Amino acid sequence: MKRQSGFTLIELLVVIAIIAILAAILFPVFARARENARKASCMSNVKQIAQAVHMYLQDFDEAFPGRALPGGSPVPSDARWWTDLFLPYTKNTQVYYCPSRGNNYWGYGYNTHLTTSVTLASVDRVADLVVIADDDSNYRTLYCPQCNALSDWDKLPNDRHSGMINCAFADGHAKSMKKSVLYNNGKHDPYYKQW
Repeated sequence: MKRQSGFTLIELLVVIAIIAILAAILFPVFARARENARKASCMSNVKQIAQAVHMYLQDFDEAFPGRALPGGSPVPSDARWWTDLFLPYTKNTQVYYCPSRGNNYWGYGYNTHLTTSVTLASVDRVADLVVIADDDSNYRTLYCPQCNALSDWDKLPNDRHSGMINCAFADGHAKSMKKSVLYNNGKHDPYYKQW
């Protein structure tokens, strides 16, 4: 009598267990790789916004626009937000949405200390001054004046990229920073205000 070849139940369970172990090892790796791709795409957005800020400054005598024009607290309903002011330079609204956050929410916030009275010449260290950063508050601002911004520090700005925050600086460069470094023990200097 010839024995029929095939898997026994034990062999089948061993193969399934090995596949499950491999999947458990690989899924976190794939998730990290996907988040790294999103972080890189977000950094590209932030860099484009940084360049738009620089072009805006060149066109308006190096004066920052503030978070909205006309300004005020609360912002008037007919105001043009910074996202609208930079749109002629970015030519694309998609750059305002972080891929890790989705297209339903604003992904970045503007430094509210940079009002229309602040010029690039008045900034001591332009390479340290944050203009735009990741933000989860939907205020489109960093340190929102009409909300308790210090209690909102968990959202303003947000370290959604593996504990890092993508930031655009006044000199036009962009980089990722740790939230604790930006917070700087509650001080606004040098990253948010230098005057």
